[in-house]
Amino acid sequence: LVDDDEELCSFLRAQLSLRYKVFWSTNGGDALRMAVTECPDVIVSDVMMPGMHGDEFCRSIKENKETSWLPVILLTGHASVGVAVRGMENGAYDYLLKPVSLNELIIKMDEAVRAAK
Repeated sequence: LVDDDEELCSFLRAQLSLRYKVFWSTNGGDALRMAVTECPDVIVSDVMMPGMHGDEFCRSIKENKETSWLPVILLTGHASVGVAVRGMENGAYDYLLKPVSLNELIIKMDEAVRAAK
C-alpha cells in the first residue's frame, strides 16, 4: 500500500490486514525497495504523492525484471479519462477513484492476484 494520506492508509491497513499481509509506504521510492524485498502479491498505490508520482512508480515496477509481474492498482481523486489512460499505459492493472469502495478494492485486488498467477 503506497499513499501519503495517513488517515486513508490507516483505514485501509486495518481493513486489508484481515485478508492480506499489508506493507505500507508513504512514497514511491521506499515502496520500490519494499516491492523487491517483500515480494507482495499486489500493489495499491495513490497517483498523487510527493517525490515519485504514482504513474512513475508503476512504470518503475513494470520496468524492473524482479517486480514486472506485480499487478499495480492505482488510486486517485482525479476523475479524468486521460489520467486513467496514462496509468494503464504505464502498466497499471486497474485504476480506481477515491473515495474508494473497500469492497471494490478487495475484488480488484483478488482479481489482480489471480491474473498474475
